[in-house]
Amino acid sequence: MTGGSSDLTDVIDAGTSREFVEWHGKQTPRDYQLALFKEALRENSIVMLETGTGKTLVSVMLIQWFSKRAALAETQINQQQHQHQQQNDASATLVKHRRKIRVFLNNTVALVYQQARVISENTDQKVHAFVGAMGVNDWDDFKWSEKWKTSSVLVMTHQVLLNALRAGRAHMADIDLLVFD
Repeated sequence: MTGGSSDLTDVIDAGTSREFVEWHGKQTPRDYQLALFKEALRENSIVMLETGTGKTLVSVMLIQWFSKRAALAETQINQQQHQHQQQNDASATLVKHRRKIRVFLNNTVALVYQQARVISENTDQKVHAFVGAMGVNDWDDFKWSEKWKTSSVLVMTHQVLLNALRAGRAHMADIDLLVFD
């Protein structure tokens, strides 16, 4: 395996115990939910289960994991920048870090608000819900940018994301986890 893949495998093996999930959420995942979570960390996945069997919990675990990974990367980048500033190394150039975000898509406004509440209650993340009735299509670049910067999870309808992508206010490269509910 390449370095990145083995690192991910180590994290999957070491970081997906019940303690990891229980520490972050109110619900205790079942064994099949942990298995789905681990599989989704390894590769893009489609989880198809009956209503009420815990698909959202799998998503919440993924959101928390990706958020913690992003926070760790942010800390490492800040430390590197601090070291370079201390060394006054003008020749060293760090690649500008683009903040990643998690996006959870729903097909109805009611589900946007419901899932935003569930994610908020089961993670320590800053969650915002976006729906068309909020006037999001009329927001300027500054307002979109501010919302993006102050959130770690955005829950929205598919159309809101599509419109933001088309307008250039959102970019797929800035999304590290995309959940289609």
